Amino acid sequence: MLNKYLLYLLSKKKLCGNILRNKIRDANSDCLLCKQSKALKTNSHIIPGFMTKSILGNTNKKRVYLLGTDRMHKSAEYSQDTDKEDYILCTSCEKYLSILETYIANRLHDRLWNIRYESQFPTYSNGEIKWRVCEQIDESIFRLFFYSIIWRCHIASTEVCKNFKLIEEEAESIRVPLLACKYDKHADFIANLPAYVDEIPIFPFIIFTAENFGDRTKNIISPNSSTRNPYEFIFNEYVLYFSFTNNEKQNEFQFLNNTDNSKIKIGFFSYKFWETLRKQHMDFFVDVTKKNLKKRGEIPWGFKHDE
Repeated sequence: MLNKYLLYLLSKKKLCGNILRNKIRDANSDCLLCKQSKALKTNSHIIPGFMTKSILGNTNKKRVYLLGTDRMHKSAEYSQDTDKEDYILCTSCEKYLSILETYIANRLHDRLWNIRYESQFPTYSNGEIKWRVCEQIDESIFRLFFYSIIWRCHIASTEVCKNFKLIEEEAESIRVPLLACKYDKHADFIANLPAYVDEIPIFPFIIFTAENFGDRTKNIISPNSSTRNPYEFIFNEYVLYFSFTNNEKQNEFQFLNNTDNSKIKIGFFSYKFWETLRKQHMDFFVDVTKKNLKKRGEIPWGFKHDE
């Protein structure tokens, strides 16, 4: 059933038209989160580095390829790091987001696949699908963390995120509570968070990963706003389906759908399922690319240089 649902989402994808990039920003621009202080920070990760570093590989030659369904007639571009952007955050807001990232990196990402922490992530099954419950993770911090990434994808003008866009009311519905909980010191944030829990909206989401991976450099990073509610995000080792409203498709998976302030559930799927899903995404990408090239009378760049 889950695989059928994912195929449905893939079938509904449409190629996004180019969205105008943000106006050129500099050190005199206002921070896009607090909208008060100057956005002095440079090299701000859009998606936290701990979530994306494995896609770059373990050798000294780090590389991630940039793919687009509208540019395959050009030579392949690559980067030695995942998306960063200058002058979108002030120093204080950057520190605050780092607090969220450090908490999730230390208490979730570094432990989820580690057998020593199995008791913190008990595994359940409905016979076909497995999921793990994050017993030691504060669900409000988890939500704030992923809200921060979704919001950053929305405001970013990087190559990966330039075609991702929330409806402005949706963006504000996560920026405002994200800002309300802001502290730039860990101890202050943890001590004061209980006072703000009721201000954090509970939007339904499904998140899943794999029990294990093969070659992580074959994974994908892709925010997708061509289907709304749910929006689809692929963050290397995680896939997130997120909605600002309840919807029938997500409600079909009550055992995976996080719809309240109970402990977060993460789908924990087999390596085989993960590879199948990754292949489906790449096959879809290739199909759309072929159609776009045919419309323009172009051929893939590699074919132009094929001896």
